[in-house]
Amino acid sequence: ENFDTNSPDKQLQFDIAAKDLLLVPGEKALYQTRNVVDIFQTKNFSDDNYQGQMTVTNLRVIFSLDNNPSTNISIGFNCVFKILAGNVDLQAVGPNKIIQQDRTLILQCQNQQQKFKFEFLPRGSRQIFDVLQTSYRAYDTSRPFRNTKTRQNINNYLLDKEYIEKQFKDVQFSSVLVQQPTPGTLLLTNFRVVWFSGQLNILSPYIDIKSIILQDEIKITTGQPDGSQTDFIFKLKPFTVNSEELFGQIVGKIIVARQKPFYGVELEEKEAKESQLFFEKKTEKTVQIMKLDVKKYIYDDEEVKGIVYNDELGVAFEE
Repeated sequence: ENFDTNSPDKQLQFDIAAKDLLLVPGEKALYQTRNVVDIFQTKNFSDDNYQGQMTVTNLRVIFSLDNNPSTNISIGFNCVFKILAGNVDLQAVGPNKIIQQDRTLILQCQNQQQKFKFEFLPRGSRQIFDVLQTSYRAYDTSRPFRNTKTRQNINNYLLDKEYIEKQFKDVQFSSVLVQQPTPGTLLLTNFRVVWFSGQLNILSPYIDIKSIILQDEIKITTGQPDGSQTDFIFKLKPFTVNSEELFGQIVGKIIVARQKPFYGVELEEKEAKESQLFFEKKTEKTVQIMKLDVKKYIYDDEEVKGIVYNDELGVAFEE
């Protein structure tokens, strides 16, 4: 059995089809704003050809041009190495103009060594900085729900909302990680396959399993953050449990995890300031993001408000 593990949080994609911009199962749109400029493409902030909209989900950042939605970028959080927020280049607005709000966003990706720089125009929403920081922090701290881990001499622990469903003792484990087959205990939880012994722990989420093969033993292939893969081989002690039965149980859990994945990223409404967005497929070539509660986020150019600084996020916001 082979499974697709290319979820949008693990990919950096350019000019993808409209269907790939739609939310995948388990993905939630947290915030969307217009009047965003891709300033690596232009230095003229008023150039409508490079203005677009940005959406932050619990898995990625999506940017698409207003006049050509087929020109877009999907940046998965797993690809992001650093997030920076700052002020616009003073030369672009004049040295005498005071800038009271961070409006520049820089996303630096680790694998491709690529950097993306976006400018939020004055009439654009500024709350996206808060939402992006919160969403990325939640994603970064919940990696055990999505990524396979191998650990030595560390006690096992259950994740939030995780529980053990099946337990099998005297299961031999083989891999490039060990010099010879090692006996241990195999657990099936509602989120992961877990194998442990006195020296080594294997923790593999169902959504990270690329393939599973039944021969004389069960071989599981998982993905790695750098794009590589690792094989884990489990051999059950004869007469303790039917290998075909265990194989079927793992396959069933993988299928369920694909249909209704849990990525571990849960944001409370007060944290994410979720704006009740939903994706609507207008045509086969266009994806439009609708905002139900628009008035809450409209920026009033005529009203002057105070500026407050958030120490935790390192970002200044308008009251």
